[in-house]
Amino acid sequence: NLEAEIVAEQSSHIWHAAIDVPLTTSPFHTVQTFDVFKLALQETQERGLIPSGYGVAKDEWTGGSYPEIKLITVGCGKQEYMVELPFEVWWTQSVLWAQGLDVMTCICMMENGEL
Repeated sequence: NLEAEIVAEQSSHIWHAAIDVPLTTSPFHTVQTFDVFKLALQETQERGLIPSGYGVAKDEWTGGSYPEIKLITVGCGKQEYMVELPFEVWWTQSVLWAQGLDVMTCICMMENGEL
């Protein structure tokens, strides 16, 4: 069975008990602020704005090209794994994530009086 195969394959990488999933709460104080977030994110996407500081803007890429391979360090043994991130699959998702995070951060800072 596929599930048993996956568990067997993954078990050597898991050395701890399962961690409870955190409660899901909104980062915004009000529904109105969430509505502002949705509108601001929509406008950001429609304008094609790509925020800096998240590694997704072309001028942030080392050597001028999208990093299609990323090394990640995992576990106590600090073992490195190579992860392939093909441009045509991941870049648009990365941009969407960066846009959402950037808009959310700005709105939360304004809501908290930090901007």
